[in-house]
Amino acid sequence: MKILIIDDDRDSRLILRKNLEGAGHQVEEAIHGADALCKARASKPELIVSDILMPVMDGYKLCFEVKHDRELNKIPFVFYTATYTDIEDERLAIGLGASRYILKPMETDDFLRIVADVVREAQHDQLPVPDEPMVDPVELFRMYDAGLARKLLDKVRELEKAKAKIEDSERSFQNLFNSMRDVIIMTDLEHHIVNVNQPAMRDVFGYELAEILDRQIALIYATTEGFEETGPKILSKKEPVEGLMLETLFKRKNGGTFLGRMAIMKLLDEQGKVRGNVGIIHDITEKKNAEEAIRQTRDNWQRTFDAIPDIVILQDKDYRILQVNEATCKILDTSPEKIISRYCYKVFRGVSEPCLDCPAEKAIHDVMPSTADLEYVGLKKFFLVTIAPIVDKNGKVTGVVHTAKDITDQKKIECQLRQSQKMEAVGTLAGGIAHDFNNILTPLLGYSELA
Repeated sequence: MKILIIDDDRDSRLILRKNLEGAGHQVEEAIHGADALCKARASKPELIVSDILMPVMDGYKLCFEVKHDRELNKIPFVFYTATYTDIEDERLAIGLGASRYILKPMETDDFLRIVADVVREAQHDQLPVPDEPMVDPVELFRMYDAGLARKLLDKVRELEKAKAKIEDSERSFQNLFNSMRDVIIMTDLEHHIVNVNQPAMRDVFGYELAEILDRQIALIYATTEGFEETGPKILSKKEPVEGLMLETLFKRKNGGTFLGRMAIMKLLDEQGKVRGNVGIIHDITEKKNAEEAIRQTRDNWQRTFDAIPDIVILQDKDYRILQVNEATCKILDTSPEKIISRYCYKVFRGVSEPCLDCPAEKAIHDVMPSTADLEYVGLKKFFLVTIAPIVDKNGKVTGVVHTAKDITDQKKIECQLRQSQKMEAVGTLAGGIAHDFNNILTPLLGYSELA
């Protein structure tokens, strides 16, 4: 069957067309009543399916015209609408000569079943197809006017609700916009400021809204170079481009400057067309000061760490080296890169497992420093090794500080002292023995002389 469908909504026409063609019908489209009337007269359809609310000529007027056209008045006319849903609307439609009045939305299968019924009834002359309006024209116009008045009132209420919703959405956006602590600046394509959030602009830059609107964005930059850094890359572009993040000096109303981080991007409308720019500025002065303080503290700690002439090593609980001071590298004749992440027992003694005489295990177990004199064979030196545990806020050991003081010379002196003391003891012993011999020999020698 050849069916003419009329709807000003393109998507609705597309869905209706696909459903009808899927059921085997031939479909022609029209976008409003006047368009449909012209097409129906040019190529007579076997069924008309029309929406009601349309520009130029609505569905009611189309039905009225069809029923007053001798060439068209026998064509079954079906209304398919989502806006005219009152019983009075249906009475008007039937009064105008419509054969069916179907309300949207409706399941596809149900709609096609109704269309099939209409087609079958039309083919068997069982479908009521009035060839003229069934109601007095005066009454029809009264019903038509009443319907339009209802729809107009409904539309006004709908618009009022939509307006209230938009206003509520705008208030929510403005509240969110003004709640942001970072400064948000919107500009047009000529770099004029069109909107800023308060109180952030006042708190950071010192400007009231009236003082800053319609001013050039260059006003807030401390230097021309800072502005020019963003201009060619973002501000002057008329097409969508990737956003930019940068740090630059900004100028307050009182002339003071501060370092800020700005994210700047193009401002697009709902069609994706560039309407301006938006920049979000965060004062990073405190952050930079904190970073500088941390850097200075770290540098001071590193200088102190490297100033210690003894071996100082930070290790994890598995004796893996995490950090070393300069003295360690000098004594071992190596660089930090070559020993960091290696195990200390491999570096100092060349063995594959922790040393039995190492005080580290005791220090970790007792959670207190432990000391021992150890010989590092590879260096041919003796060291006074102290291992102190590093604990977290819960008292759990997370690593150790390994210090080693070279006591090789001290050991040599101690050895020499012991040797000297030993020789002195031997001399003293020998002298004592000689004295005792003298005491024994003296009488003997005396007796010998008398004899």
